[in-house]
Amino acid sequence: FEPGTLNKVWTSDITYIWTTEGWAYVSTFIDLGSRRVLGACFADNMATPMVVAALESALKAARPPKGLVVHSDQGSQYNSASYRSTLERSARFHEQQR
Repeated sequence: FEPGTLNKVWTSDITYIWTTEGWAYVSTFIDLGSRRVLGACFADNMATPMVVAALESALKAARPPKGLVVHSDQGSQYNSASYRSTLERSARFHEQQR
């Protein structure tokens, strides 16, 4: 699978890393066209605000056009109301800018 163009398809996931102070979690959003990390957020838990912060960071950095596809697993963070409303606000913003 090669999307070929920038800001056409993003993917996101959460991973965790053991540190001397316990688990650290990171959420990332990657553009599949460039393989570049567009947004990331670290936290001491896997709660939804971490994923939303990473998404907002990616949206601010890349300002994707209408029609962006964002693929993730079906974790509760990605099905939350706050995550979905962040995606919807971004889509409405791009509609208004055209």
